[in-house]
Amino acid sequence: MEILSLSLFAFILVFFMLGIKIVPQSKNYVVERLGRYARTLEAGLHVIIPILETIRHKVDILETQLPTNEISTITLDNVTIEIELAILYRVVKAENAVYRISDLEQGSTTEMQMRGIQYDIGLPDTIFSERSLRKPPQQWLRKQ
Repeated sequence: MEILSLSLFAFILVFFMLGIKIVPQSKNYVVERLGRYARTLEAGLHVIIPILETIRHKVDILETQLPTNEISTITLDNVTIEIELAILYRVVKAENAVYRISDLEQGSTTEMQMRGIQYDIGLPDTIFSERSLRKPPQQWLRKQ
């Protein structure tokens, strides 16, 4: 009888320990209950039901830089220039990053948009107004 009670106590303890999850500050965990999205765990201590709920995805929410890309474009006054394009992104909703897009890094179409923006600006404006070049892509990305 004593062995049975000890084994039952050990089973309950292990079951409880499997249900405690600590999420680091730079991650979000996506939890599925029986194969369907249930909730997103943010940084901190959380409890899940070990048999019914599983952590399917661990999403990094730090700011990430895509590989830089050089774009050759023509300004308003017919000067060909090279622009090095660096894109930084951060996942805001982990569930959308997991279930709504298959490849997060390939989901960017900024090269064509940047070429269209650059054509409307002359060479002197391009050299002396770096901040004005940042605004149109940021506005376009916020609309998406």
